[in-house]
Amino acid sequence: MSWQDRPYAHHDPDPPTRRQPVYQGPGMEPLSTTTSIIIANAVVFYLMFISPNRALAQRITEFGVMQAQAVWHGQVWRLFTATYMHANLNHILLNMLGLYFLGPALERRWGRRQFFLAYTIGGIAGNIVLTIAGLLGFLDPLTFGVGASGSVLTLLGAAAVLFPEAEIYVYFLLPVRIRTFVVAYSAWFVYNIVSRGANYGGDLCHVAGLIVGLAWGFSGGVSISGRHRTAADPRSMIARARTLLRLRAPNTGTPDPPQRHGQFPLRQQETSLSDIPSKPLRSAEALDEVLAKVAQSGIESLSPEERAILIDAARHRDVRQTD
Repeated sequence: MSWQDRPYAHHDPDPPTRRQPVYQGPGMEPLSTTTSIIIANAVVFYLMFISPNRALAQRITEFGVMQAQAVWHGQVWRLFTATYMHANLNHILLNMLGLYFLGPALERRWGRRQFFLAYTIGGIAGNIVLTIAGLLGFLDPLTFGVGASGSVLTLLGAAAVLFPEAEIYVYFLLPVRIRTFVVAYSAWFVYNIVSRGANYGGDLCHVAGLIVGLAWGFSGGVSISGRHRTAADPRSMIARARTLLRLRAPNTGTPDPPQRHGQFPLRQQETSLSDIPSKPLRSAEALDEVLAKVAQSGIESLSPEERAILIDAARHRDVRQTD
């Protein structure tokens, strides 16, 4: 099981009430934004390097690549178009692999529109930093730049905030927590920029993307509709709470079993929803307060009484659906 398939990586803003199970592969979902972005990058790469129409490839390159001086003279579209262009096969494979593993969990958590917004703003922010660096003389303003690295690093930064205990495998061999990985790579990026090492301009873009991702993860971001995403939505929060919440009997003094990364600490004896005496549904105001607390501080911050309010709401929701 990959980390994006675990419960804490899921947050569907509008979960369907009835859906037949469909195998969707380890990373991409049909018609998802992640899938669409990967396809778009692949198409552009084909047109630039594989297509026999070399005149078209030349026009695409001249029109879309990032160049600080060109942006400064009004060709601002390059801030966006360059994020869908790559220099070679290794370049696109690494970026799309990162998108393949990070994208689906964040897209489920945020929703399609906000995911695309975060991905796009991260890439544009990286190219804005490159433009400023070129104008200040830190980089050659005539240097060309391409790649989705800023966008992918935005996803990595957000994942470090939202799923800090999740593990990734460096070179498919070494398991490392995402949080640790981001700290280590950030230190390397800063060192390479200060020392003006190989591709230090690219690392400027990487750092900018990471900062956008970290900020997006901490703040919740803003959707295209303008509604702040940290606001609790009763339907989605109850559905998520039912997945994450596990009520346990009082502690008998027996030590808790060891927990794996990404799990919530649970007590020994489980009590199902059906074992809890039925009570009238609490007031909507109380439920709203509990959901807001979950959105701000997480499930584990709830008191036993607040957990009971969530369970009552989940039970009444199920009863309405089966009536």
